[in-house]
Amino acid sequence: MVIVLIILDQIAKYFAYTIKPDFDILGSFLRIQYIENTGTIFGLFENSNYIFMALAIILCILLAMYMRKNIEKKSYKEKLFMLILAGGIGNLIDRIVRGFVVDFISLKWVGIFNFSDAYIVIGVFLIILLEIREIKLKRDL
Repeated sequence: MVIVLIILDQIAKYFAYTIKPDFDILGSFLRIQYIENTGTIFGLFENSNYIFMALAIILCILLAMYMRKNIEKKSYKEKLFMLILAGGIGNLIDRIVRGFVVDFISLKWVGIFNFSDAYIVIGVFLIILLEIREIKLKRDL
């Protein structure tokens, strides 16, 4: 699953990098717009590529180790952690190969991001929801 998600992300970024698109899909709400991001998610902390490259390597290794020891195989949590790992690796590839992350999806009130960013945000959000649900279930017993 991780490899498929990374390949999808890298193909989309390759086309964005090659074509450098800038057009509306749903008016100004959703745009495809090429940006070179040297910071982190949504362009925060610009010109910090090497710092985030190092952090991404460390976090991906720690996440993989945590998954191996603590996450049940074939569980929803494993899939969500794989989603986060794929996002981290996808953006790490960009930082290593290009020196920046290719962002190309622009949502009016969110900012400009890519598939890897979406993987990370969705994965973290759903893990938080699962944890809240598990806490509530344990409390109700």
